[in-house]
Amino acid sequence: MPGHNWEAILETDNLFTTTLKAFYTPSGAMKGWGAGSPTAAETGWAKGCIFQDITNGKLYLNTGDTTSSTWSLIPDASTAITTAANVGTAGSSATAAEYGDGYRHTTVLTGVSIAHAVGNGSAEAVTGVVYTFPEGAIIVHGTLVDLVVSAPSITDNDEIGLGSAAAADDDTLTNTEEDILTGAAGGAITAAGTDYEANGLPGTSPVLLDGTAGAKTVNLNLCSGTGNTWGAADTITITGTVTILWSYLGDY
Repeated sequence: MPGHNWEAILETDNLFTTTLKAFYTPSGAMKGWGAGSPTAAETGWAKGCIFQDITNGKLYLNTGDTTSSTWSLIPDASTAITTAANVGTAGSSATAAEYGDGYRHTTVLTGVSIAHAVGNGSAEAVTGVVYTFPEGAIIVHGTLVDLVVSAPSITDNDEIGLGSAAAADDDTLTNTEEDILTGAAGGAITAAGTDYEANGLPGTSPVLLDGTAGAKTVNLNLCSGTGNTWGAADTITITGTVTILWSYLGDY
């Protein structure tokens, strides 16, 4: 029987305009291609099958089986790898994007928003949980914050940091109130909003948070600064993005 003329077959005009299967095994096709991403929950694709999206130049791996396909994008060097393994929970106002392999994580928290009313002449803190780690031992390697601090009438300076504990109502961040990102002056607060951008290592680099008996939190903390009190009764609002680089060691 004469062999197939593969050059002629591959040059057929409509060969790559529809989804096709090749390299059949008893478990299904091991190779596929088509114009666009593959369709989930289809039959006939072997577990481990590679599908080539010839329109967008992407590859997919079937982690399902021949009875129902489940396609996962195979990342290239330009694709950030997301994960749902060993992740935490964003604070109520924020949205978390989780990148990594389930053990080494970069968590990007967007839409952070914390507001707190303070009294005239007080040193009340503004604090809120922006992230709760999964239960277990956690190492924090570094953080980056891009924030805006505003208040209708307060024009005082402030101090901002990240800690595994909520800030107490006093004028200085100390110990676990700033063990994730050391507190630093944020500048004078304005009604229009004052930008606060910082990145750095934990106070003790890296910091180990023992959450094996209960999940540890990341608290965004703001205080009036050493020796200072608030010059008016007002509501201080902090908004922006917090990025955390951390590792999950495990739990017992």
